[in-house]
Amino acid sequence: MVSRQKQFSPLLVLAVSFCLLAATWPLAAADEGAPVASLTSAVTPDVLNAKIKEVESAATLNEETKANLVELYRKALSNREAAVANAARTAAFDQATRTAPAQTELVREEIEAAGRIDPRASLNVKLDSSLEQIERQLKKEQADLAEANSRRADFAKRLADEQARPALIRQRVTEATQQQQETAAALQAPPESEASPALNEAGRWVLETRYTALSAEIRMLDQELLSQPLRVELLQAEQDKAASDGERIGARVQQLSDLVNRKRQLEAERAKFAAEEARRETEGLDPLLVRLAAGNTGNRRALRGPGSAAAQAARVSA
Repeated sequence: MVSRQKQFSPLLVLAVSFCLLAATWPLAAADEGAPVASLTSAVTPDVLNAKIKEVESAATLNEETKANLVELYRKALSNREAAVANAARTAAFDQATRTAPAQTELVREEIEAAGRIDPRASLNVKLDSSLEQIERQLKKEQADLAEANSRRADFAKRLADEQARPALIRQRVTEATQQQQETAAALQAPPESEASPALNEAGRWVLETRYTALSAEIRMLDQELLSQPLRVELLQAEQDKAASDGERIGARVQQLSDLVNRKRQLEAERAKFAAEEARRETEGLDPLLVRLAAGNTGNRRALRGPGSAAAQAARVSA
């Protein structure tokens, strides 16, 4: 699987990406040369926030006019924030286009390198380790396995979402382009004669910032579609690595589980052997002495070291 992935060069993937974008270029072309002369260069967030404060503190405006102006300024501010956010997303998709191929190659190399090492070789517990040590290591590996499975499920969901994105992107580009054309037409319309100059200005700012926000969104969607095949390939590699990690950790969990079972079996056999030895040693002794010796054994063994049940019985009889 790894060698097959490496056959796809970044140039080939980019060529496919440009073919996918071809369907959206005519729709985004409406952004070029649009009849909007004063697009938001002066309508900054600082200007809008200052206008909001000015209106709210104005004594000559009635409450209805204040509310209308503040609402318009806030819409313009929201449009500016949307444009900035989409510009940042465009930069992120552009960055992914340039870095995803190398990241994918690195992940594939990590999978190959890990596959050449036995995952059980680095376990630091053996059959002669204590049962507590083995169980503690087993719990850690089980937690790591749960994390790896969670990452694999997350990558699977993200891949499914990404595979549905191209159709959604084209649909949204069509909608945004239509909205942009409508906004441009509204900007060419004369101002309302019955509205105050402040309301007309605020309304135009809303349209200008909306046009700019739609332009930024369309550019972002174009860049998302361009970078999508490369990002999908990286997600597939990361999902494969999570699956590979899960298989390797699973082998360690199985090894440790077997070790725990063997350790418990050995301890049970030792206990059984000790009980049988004690039974043989106490054969022929007075039953009362045997019971007293059995009770004293557990209390005294920790203080005076190991001793046979027969010896305990002898001390009691003495």
